[in-house]
Amino acid sequence: MSMTFKYKRIDRPEPLPPTISPMIPVTFKGSKGMIDAVCLLDSGADVSTIPRGLAEIIGLDLSGKKEEIQGIGGNI
Repeated sequence: MSMTFKYKRIDRPEPLPPTISPMIPVTFKGSKGMIDAVCLLDSGADVSTIPRGLAEIIGLDLSGKKEEIQGIGGNI
């Protein structure tokens, strides 16, 4: 099965050049509602994250165990 995604130019702060990245529409749903967003598709990622503020707005349960996530740039 193959999938096709639209790529979008993303401008970055100087001196970094712009990048072209696959962006997909996503609907986040929680107990307090839902939010539509356009998100970066990282096909090589093991996990996906969303900002804590977004999770709080839509009513996700954040009471579970905290996990440290590391990437190329360090800890998040």
